[in-house]
Amino acid sequence: MDGRGYPAGLIGSEIPLASRILAICSTYDTMTARGGYRGQMPPEEAIAELRNAARNGQLDAELVERFIAVLEREGVTFGQEADFEGEFEFERRVRKMAEPRATDLGSSGARSPLERLGRLARKDRRRVQESSPR
Repeated sequence: MDGRGYPAGLIGSEIPLASRILAICSTYDTMTARGGYRGQMPPEEAIAELRNAARNGQLDAELVERFIAVLEREGVTFGQEADFEGEFEFERRVRKMAEPRATDLGSSGARSPLERLGRLARKDRRRVQESSPR
């Protein structure tokens, strides 16, 4: 928040909102995660560290307080039961469903409906040119 961070030295609201939110979430997650590089910190201590970082200009103070309000309302384990593997599997299935199938390509070998339409238009143009008297 104070402009000393990487990469562009942005200050306050110049930093995109999503980036400010992500910084808070990531910081909290790093402090409270099991098996982290420093060991797991209790949520109460992590909250105190977030507030300290906000006072020192490292994090958006207003967003830190909003984040803490969500933790207090929803509980400090909020979001920890997320099934990320299930979410990734769902995304993989959706992507696979969105891929064109071999039957969608048609006999022209075109990869998209526009390519297929273009190929058909060129065939029609050649057919017209070949059949027209010269």
